[in-house]
Order: sequence, then C-alpha cells, then structure tokens
Amino acid sequence: MSEKKTVKVLAIGNSFSMDAMTVLWDIFKSAGYEEVILGDLYIAGCSLETHWHHIDSNNKAYDYYYNDNGIWQIINNKSVKEVLNSNEWDVVTIQQSSSLSGIENSFEPFLSNIINFINKNINNKKTKLAWHMTWAYQGTHTNPAFEVFEYNQIKMFNAIRQNIYNQITTKESISLIIPAGIAIQNLRNTEIGDQLTRDGYHLSSLGQYTAGLMWFKSITRKALSEVSFAPESLKQKEINLAKNAVDTANIEVIK
Repeated sequence: MSEKKTVKVLAIGNSFSMDAMTVLWDIFKSAGYEEVILGDLYIAGCSLETHWHHIDSNNKAYDYYYNDNGIWQIINNKSVKEVLNSNEWDVVTIQQSSSLSGIENSFEPFLSNIINFINKNINNKKTKLAWHMTWAYQGTHTNPAFEVFEYNQIKMFNAIRQNIYNQITTKESISLIIPAGIAIQNLRNTEIGDQLTRDGYHLSSLGQYTAGLMWFKSITRKALSEVSFAPESLKQKEINLAKNAVDTANIEVIK
C-alpha cells in the first residue's frame, strides 16, 4: 500500500508570504497530495526585527491564515510559539520584509535569534527551515522604500540576491531556499514584461501562481509537469512562461 502524500508548510511572514501561498494549496492538491496544510503567520510589512520582538515577548500579535481544505481562514491574536507547536510542520519559512530584503545590515541578530527559537521549539525534528526570497518592486513603483535602490528594479533585485549568498547560505540550519524573487524576475524578462504586480509590489494572479510554483518545486523537488492546476484567468501561454521561469530560476543558490 502506497504511503499517503502529505505536506504541511508554515510561513512566518507578511503579505509577500501570503502572495506566494495564495494558490499553493491548489498546486499541491493537483500534484496528488492528499493532505495539504498551510499556515501563514501574518503581520503586514513585518521585518525580521519585528518578528523577533514578537517571538521573544511571546506576543499574540499575528493574524494566522490557515488552509487545510482549499479555503483560507483567519484566526486573530496568535503567537508564533503556539502556531509552531500546533502541528508537525514539514517546512517552516522565514523571510525579510520586502523593503529590507536588499539591506544587508537588517538581518542580524534577528535572523539567528529566530532560527534558534524555531530549532528549540519545533515539534517535528525533521522540519526543514526555508528562506523565502522575495522579489524586487515593479520598475514604476513609487514607494519611498524603493528610493534606496534609486527606483531601479535590477539594483534592488541584485541586492536581494546578494543577501542570499551573504546572509542565508551561511546559515547551516536553513536547508532550503525558495528563490521566488528569481522566478518573478525571470518572468519579467519574457514577453510578459514588468506587469506582475497589482500595486507595484504585491503580485498579480500570474505572479502569485509563479511564486506558488516556485514554492512547490523548491519544497518537493518534483517536476512542474505534475502540477495540473492553474488559475482560470490565465492563458496557456502565460502558464507555460510561468513554469519555464520557475524551472530556470537560479538553482545554484539552493542547498
């Protein structure tokens, strides 16, 4: 008798993790996973520093987005510790806020503190810690946080990517890197162009699908040909370009 295919993923994140996980349940289910449990500990725009503050104080500061049946539910006033202990997660993802992902001195000591906390409090000792690499802003975006990169998408993208090497690959406890930011940039370099956000930095439906595919491939190491789901609004050409953008994402930064 074949073993039941299950996956349980928890993100300690913000709206960017929510973007990446929006259709992730559907992606996993279409690839034959019988039990899919997703969680997102959400605070808008949350940085590593703020995450650590709430973790260290055990604050019930999070909106907990939970999905075990294809419908996202929201439970308010949750702490990281209680959600971390609520299930035997296969993967727990960490990320920096989008505005700070390219700022090298924004990572420590907060990232190391968060990693140590997870390692000490996780139920499942086989849990993999993953880093969610976020994407650069749309080139026309006017958010003041973009100014530090001179409103230059490529400059922001390169800074985010460099921090993967400088800050993330050096962490032995992080066994998985999800290069969603590279997949999004790859898709921008196709005929789709720089049209993958709905407001300059949060992803469009095609962007969310691409990020979700990147999470699926990074977590499972399975071929995207196993994924039959795609949002109904997408054209087949867009689906093909999204899958190719994921397949050609910079695999060398993945451990």
